[in-house]
Amino acid sequence: MVTTSRFTLVLLLALLLASCAPSTGLPPRPSPVQNGGLTDSNYANFLASAECHLDLQASTLQSNAQNDLIRSKSNACYDLSLQLDPETSSYTGTLDLAFLNESARDISDLVFRLYPNTVYNYAGNLTVNLVKISGRPVETELLLNDQSALRVPLPVSLKPGESIQLTLEFQGSIPDNSSTYGIFNHDIKNNVITLADWYPILAARDSTGWIAAEIQPQGDAVTSETGLYHVSIRLPVLWKVAATGSDIENAANGSDQTIEIVSGPVREFMIAASPNFEVVDLSTQMGMIHQWILAGYDKEQIDSLQVIEHSMELFSEQFGEYPFTELDVVTVDLNKASGVEYPGLVLIEHDLYNPKADLNLLATVLTHEVAHQWWFNLVGNDVQRNPWQDEALATVSALLYFDKYNRAYMNGTIQYFQNTVQEFEATPGSELFQIGNPLSTFHDEPRAYSTIVYRKGALFLWELRNKIGAQAFDQALQDYFQQNEFQLVQPDALLRAFENQCNCDLKGFYQGWGVIK
Repeated sequence: MVTTSRFTLVLLLALLLASCAPSTGLPPRPSPVQNGGLTDSNYANFLASAECHLDLQASTLQSNAQNDLIRSKSNACYDLSLQLDPETSSYTGTLDLAFLNESARDISDLVFRLYPNTVYNYAGNLTVNLVKISGRPVETELLLNDQSALRVPLPVSLKPGESIQLTLEFQGSIPDNSSTYGIFNHDIKNNVITLADWYPILAARDSTGWIAAEIQPQGDAVTSETGLYHVSIRLPVLWKVAATGSDIENAANGSDQTIEIVSGPVREFMIAASPNFEVVDLSTQMGMIHQWILAGYDKEQIDSLQVIEHSMELFSEQFGEYPFTELDVVTVDLNKASGVEYPGLVLIEHDLYNPKADLNLLATVLTHEVAHQWWFNLVGNDVQRNPWQDEALATVSALLYFDKYNRAYMNGTIQYFQNTVQEFEATPGSELFQIGNPLSTFHDEPRAYSTIVYRKGALFLWELRNKIGAQAFDQALQDYFQQNEFQLVQPDALLRAFENQCNCDLKGFYQGWGVIK
């Protein structure tokens, strides 16, 4: 995500400056949840269940990434149906879920996140009306003060390596012209509906159990494991849908249409829909780029398509190959953010596509959000506990893009980051905010969040690159990506990757920057 304060400051910078081969011999990939001793055969058997639609999922992946369906070790398959009613800004849905216990412990319940219920980011409603296991209704329990979690007790504990199927029926309401980010919203003026996390999504797990904390007003909300999605969307026939994954069928039935989509291994499933979208496509070596633009804005922004293509090329070369066959870039009316990332889809504030807007500003946002396909979707982290882990990496990845394509702008951006961090740290109380802090630290402090997590986080990584050398830095990021692709990892995995490449102890350096204590 690119926050509004960052957007404003980078805009000022843009005005001031008017004058970015996989390695071999890597250690084995770590197991996703340390670990039930499951083999690839265990996962393959699980993925053969009907809810996984394994026969269709391969269409989302490049020909050289087909084995990622097994390699991802996805332990949840979401078979979702959605009926969207734009007239009432509401929807109903059903989830058939297959879940595999990949941990080393018995699991006695499942915890689902109901993100639309939160005041922050979403401000809508998601109600689960019925949960059935083996055809029998199950009593559930809402958790957390913001009602963003639902506990489903299991009739019998799930042992390591065992799987279970269950069905959830739900309904939701979408706020009109929300004053939050605009990621779960019906923009009445442009008639655009954005549906971030519109369904019950499993919480992630760590060694202590389910990860479920109340949502904060700053930053991103979703910490989740990789899963496979099959989604059927019914909505009015004139509406166009941009979504995570790849369409496999579109059938009209009178005034309605049904679109069938599969995702490949991803962390969540995003939808943006409107009858007013215009689409510009670009075929690249990394797959198809679909740029969804609102009428009245510059749909011929070929330069911006090239920015997307070049950033995908650079990040595929420097970090690891983009495995999917497409990427959607969707312009919408955002609040408090100029871009937000989702698997296979990014939202960009549509005013950035105004013909009078600065292309360097648009490129800054685009490259940051594209980088999140690597640092969030493919390599996941706990965005509540360690927000810097993906945000600083995405910000420094954008610097790497400008290092290749516009070094003067990169140098100006680094100087600007240094100036704004120095100015912030001269204010009383600034010592309370460190790069390694959890998101809750920044609850009512948007300036602190954007300055420390994004800018100082990127400066920390850039100075680390200067310290250990560009070659070791780039190789460490490649190692980090390839060893942890599709997994949910802690920041110490990144530290190990850097220390392995420089053959040095970086803990003191980390401490000096406030990344660890």
